[in-house]
Amino acid sequence: MSQHDVNAFSVLKTHHSVVTNKITSSSSALNVNLPRLDLPDVVSEKLEEYDLKNPNEMDAEEYNGYSGAAIGGTLLFFLIPGAILSGIFGAFGTLVTSLAFNFAISALLGGGLLIYASLRTDEIGQTVRSNGNNLYEAIKGAGLPVVPRLAVPGVVDEKLEEFNLMSINDMEEEEYDGYSGAAVGGTLLFFVLSIFISGTLDTVTDEILPSIVTDLLVSALIGGGAAIYLSLRKDELGETVTGYGTKLLKAADEVFEPVGELSAKTDTGSADVDRIVAEADEIAEEVRKTAGI
Repeated sequence: MSQHDVNAFSVLKTHHSVVTNKITSSSSALNVNLPRLDLPDVVSEKLEEYDLKNPNEMDAEEYNGYSGAAIGGTLLFFLIPGAILSGIFGAFGTLVTSLAFNFAISALLGGGLLIYASLRTDEIGQTVRSNGNNLYEAIKGAGLPVVPRLAVPGVVDEKLEEFNLMSINDMEEEEYDGYSGAAVGGTLLFFVLSIFISGTLDTVTDEILPSIVTDLLVSALIGGGAAIYLSLRKDELGETVTGYGTKLLKAADEVFEPVGELSAKTDTGSADVDRIVAEADEIAEEVRKTAGI
């Protein structure tokens, strides 16, 4: 065996090391047992005064139910009452209106301008249609929906001929795709630019993000606080709320379970690669000794 063959084993080992590091850094396991936070003694004493359960003395299942209830109460309040109080619906309404207006203007200006350019019969038109065709092919290749070919009225075609522009109805498929891609590209380009020019981003930073933060804080205090109180009660109501909290975490566990299974399979595959490379290392070592390298 040559020096080249021996080096191949070293390359395999190095490649495996890189692959293993990538796998390890990206894998994660889902654990339904949330990290526990011990309450100060003064809080525990107050809970006992009001005949409520002490989270510090709960077992894992009880603590999960208590935590799940807090999360569930926060989310429930966040979705409706908190959203109304924080004005988040109004902020999103402003954003949607702004985006719709920007899109309409972009279709008229950006899309219209590139449609005109793509219908030109000179070199500019050929270049625009070529680039538009590339964009349209990329859209089709990505499996995104495309608008079927639409015939324009005869009066429109006559007007195009008057201005020495191509007839849309007489275009070949590649030319029509280029014309359609140009319309899409022009609209998207102007739409992105309009977001920065029209102040749409200001709506996100000045209205939506503050509303979300306010909503979350209010929901945690009111919704989460109420759910925590109910889950700490020692009666049937407390058991019911705790039960719902446990079910919430189990539902989350089931949603993310495929991620955990994929991580486990990845770990198993990594172990198999470790074993193969270890055997290859031993063979390489024997080869080095035999060859006197």
